[in-house]
Amino acid sequence: MSEREKLPKLKTNSKLIKLQEELNGVIEELLEESEVNKTDTNKTDTNKTDTNNPLHAAATVVTQTLNDPSERNKSRSNVKFWKIGIQKQISSWRKELSVIAENGAGADNGKLNRKKRKIFQKYRVTNAREVAQLTETLKQKLQAKAQRSRRYKKM
Repeated sequence: MSEREKLPKLKTNSKLIKLQEELNGVIEELLEESEVNKTDTNKTDTNKTDTNNPLHAAATVVTQTLNDPSERNKSRSNVKFWKIGIQKQISSWRKELSVIAENGAGADNGKLNRKKRKIFQKYRVTNAREVAQLTETLKQKLQAKAQRSRRYKKM
């Protein structure tokens, strides 16, 4: 027992309480089984380590379960915030390009028309020539940002 490393203190939360209740039930079953086995074999001597080893193992499992960082946090920590900003900007430009392309196809959808009007107000577009120019500008911006994003992924 002296060779074991100390377990960290856990903050009480709903997960911890749930795990404790489950483990208490399992440990009670084990103790009942061991008492039944003792009466069958007439053993009355109980060793402390026989009791402490399962308890320590259960505590170790609970600690590892609760202190294990989630997968979401691991993947999130590898991505820099400025990279996320670039990716959001790229997706925004792609959405705007798709709305403009649908507008050129002549779709008569109320929701799409509202999005189109917002984009035209944002870029102050008034005629067809400016729409074509806006499309080209967005495509070029998109290519430049995507290239920058790919370049930074290699780093």
